[in-house]
Amino acid sequence: MPSEPRASVRTVRRPQVGYLDPDVAASVSQLAGGPAGRVRLNGREILASTTRIVGATWGETHRHVLIALTMFYVESGRDGIAEASLTKLARLIYGSGAGGEAYRLIARAAHDLFRGELTIEGFDVTTGQPTPGVYSRTRLLIDLVWNEDLERIFEGKLRGRDGIGQRIGGARGQSTMRWRFHPAYAERIQTAEVVSLDWDRLRSLHGVAQSLWIQLAAPRFQFTPLLERPQFEGLELLLDESAYQAFGIHASQDRDRRRTLNRAGERIMNADPAYERFEAHAAKSAPGRLVVVRRAGAGSRNPGIAEQLVLSPASFHEAA
Repeated sequence: MPSEPRASVRTVRRPQVGYLDPDVAASVSQLAGGPAGRVRLNGREILASTTRIVGATWGETHRHVLIALTMFYVESGRDGIAEASLTKLARLIYGSGAGGEAYRLIARAAHDLFRGELTIEGFDVTTGQPTPGVYSRTRLLIDLVWNEDLERIFEGKLRGRDGIGQRIGGARGQSTMRWRFHPAYAERIQTAEVVSLDWDRLRSLHGVAQSLWIQLAAPRFQFTPLLERPQFEGLELLLDESAYQAFGIHASQDRDRRRTLNRAGERIMNADPAYERFEAHAAKSAPGRLVVVRRAGAGSRNPGIAEQLVLSPASFHEAA
């Protein structure tokens, strides 16, 4: 009797997702320094970047490490404390095959996150309320505990990619790093709707494209369903100099700023198929406009805080 054909089983890999506090996500471009910026939607200010980093400079690696540390805390942390091996962090951030150089970059970024002081204008971190006329000084990361070999890296006693890779890589399964978030940050990422970020897409984007993709996932950027295409949502923002600064674009000429933004938009659409349109337009006698269209629900947002704005579908007409 002939045997029945065996059904093929296909394994579908679930995407790895990192997490970030929504307010940090919205202001992520400003954490690398530069003039403060502001973004307006329908004449209303939705983002005022009043946070500065003192004591360290935060770049792309710092952004990745903070997202990874937040992810480990959301998944298995408690009371602000979480832990992970440097091997797991490296594979998450850089992919398989990451070794000694990745360990060094992650360790230094974590150290900078610990050292970096956030100075926030017009906000009282003790009450969690906007307060005109005050400045708050705080940190996201308040404690950092790690393997002795990581300390040797900073003392200059352990050098070379191979040496670092052999020592740290040999500690597989061990929690080579533990950290404690500031209680306010830990509470927010436990009670607020954190921004979810696909690691494959995050790794494929760099520079302005990456920071802008993170920002647009934050609930402050309130996309609105399109009346004629309800499966899509759109956003239109005023592009004055302050808005460009909020996106981390500091070129002196408007055409250069617009070119940078459009190139970033092209990279975002190539990396994330949810985004259908991304265009920065010039205007003769007024600031330009940024128009973004994506599939509904592509960003991580809390509908409870989004105002029900009605935008004309003409604002998001399909490009010819």
